[in-house]
Amino acid sequence: MKRLFQKDWFGIKFSDLGIDLSMENIADVKFYSCFYQAFYNKFHGYNDLPKEWRSLKDEIVNHIYELLGENDRILSIGCGVGYVEDQLCYKKDHIEIVGIEPTKDATKWVNKKVILLNGLFPSVLYNQFVSKDFDFVFASSIDYVFDDQSYAEFFKSVFDFGVSEFLLTEIFVPEEGLIAFLKTNIKLFLETVGIRDVEQSMQFWGYLRTIDEHIVLLRNAGFSNFDTGKYNHGAYYIMAKV
Repeated sequence: MKRLFQKDWFGIKFSDLGIDLSMENIADVKFYSCFYQAFYNKFHGYNDLPKEWRSLKDEIVNHIYELLGENDRILSIGCGVGYVEDQLCYKKDHIEIVGIEPTKDATKWVNKKVILLNGLFPSVLYNQFVSKDFDFVFASSIDYVFDDQSYAEFFKSVFDFGVSEFLLTEIFVPEEGLIAFLKTNIKLFLETVGIRDVEQSMQFWGYLRTIDEHIVLLRNAGFSNFDTGKYNHGAYYIMAKV
């Protein structure tokens, strides 16, 4: 597992958000709330978002669409701005999607077919949905927000909810090799000696893991079979089955 730091997202500098950033504590609800205020001031629809970003998301949309087959009752855990869910609504004539997103201000443009629940999985589903209400469950680009303990607990909650197949998609892995090692250590050296003033501009963003590290945690949660693959844009996916 490797720690990940970031200074901007969608061209929005974190130093311009007017909040304290941290190199030690991962981005929290306050951070994301402030970020999405700036995000929706800058962008006014999915077509405003960078074409490159939409292209890589479209690859994920197409992959999920292929996996769905006749299935049309979908649960998305951590839907963010809702682009993937929105596009699935246009690709499939009949589809029912429940999207879970912890940040209340994150999702404003998504198709009205999507039932949006603000909260955490699985508690936000209680008294509304059970596992048999869904044919397909996926989570896209959420792995980085968890440390190992909370990630293990999340996987166990997915298993305990009764999900027999779970797609974990848009996984980015750490760079490996001598060049990656040198880049990381040169950056740390420059920060240590104060040549680069990063404390005021960088935010501890989360964690990167190898595919094997993901699978170990999934296996410990109760999943036993795994199909993995890599997208053209470089991210990976894991289909975990009981």
